[in-house]
This record gives sequence, structure tokens and C-alpha cells, in this order.
Amino acid sequence: MPARTDLRRQLITTIGAFAALAIAAAILAPTIGSTPISLARAFSRTAPWADNVDAQVFFIARLPRVIAAVLVGSGLAVAGVVFQALLRNPLASPDTLGVTAGATLAAIAAITFHLDFALFGLSAIPLASFAGSAGSLAIVYALAAARRRGTSSTMLLLAGIALSAFLGSLDP
Repeated sequence: MPARTDLRRQLITTIGAFAALAIAAAILAPTIGSTPISLARAFSRTAPWADNVDAQVFFIARLPRVIAAVLVGSGLAVAGVVFQALLRNPLASPDTLGVTAGATLAAIAAITFHLDFALFGLSAIPLASFAGSAGSLAIVYALAAARRRGTSSTMLLLAGIALSAFLGSLDP
């Protein structure tokens, strides 16, 4: 039983170390850029907002980008974990299942054919990308279920890799 507690302690230490690195990166990232800024001046209330360039650069340009990067990175990590948990395979990811290639191809088609519309505040490119990813996932599922003996995670992965290679060859 001591090996199990050692493994648990090692897992907690590793997760804690990576969480600390992520937090440190999120805190330090807004301070780094082509224009040097002073954090003391950015958080100072003595200067009016219109005259405080450091605060404007920090709060308008850098901080929203860091927050967006953290949210997008977290969303991608969750998507990868969901794919791996559903298929019970550590190799499963949006790349190996053809989702990324389908989204890319649909986005390229939307850009190439100059699709200019918006639906619920979303432009054509993200909508086409979502439709392409959903369509490629449906194709992968249909290919994996074609054996008539049910689907397995291995068949899903093989169908996804084949579709990813095919759709990737269609990208310019």
C-alpha cells in the first residue's frame, strides 16, 4: 500500500507544480510586451485614466488577451480530456479523431468563398468551423459503426486518423 500513497503524493505534487506554473504565467504575461509598463503606475489612482498609458496598455490590451488565452487553453484541455475519457484511450484527441481537420477545412472554405453573414452574433467562419467539426465527427462515427458489430474506441480512432489524413490533404 505504500506505493499507492507515494503515487498519490507524486500526482498531487505534479498537479500543484503545474498549477503554480500556470498561475505564474498568467500573472507575469501581462507585464511582458514591446512597450514596457510599470505595474505601480498601472494600478495607481493618482493619475487620470486618460493620462495613464500604463493602465490603458495593461487593462485594455494585455490583460484581456491573457484571460482569453487562459480560457481558451482550459477549454482545449477539457476537450482533450473529454475525448480521452469517452473513448478510454490516451491517444484520443480532436486531432486524431478528424475534428480539427474538419473544422480547418470548413473554415478555409468559408474564407475562400467569402461567406459574409452572422447568426446570433457569430460570423460565418466560426459557424462553418463548428459545422465542419461536427460533420467530420459524424463521418468518423459512421465509418466506425459500418462494421455492424458496434463501435469500439479502436475503430473510432482508426476512422478518425483516416478522415484526418484525407481532410488534411484537401487543405491548401
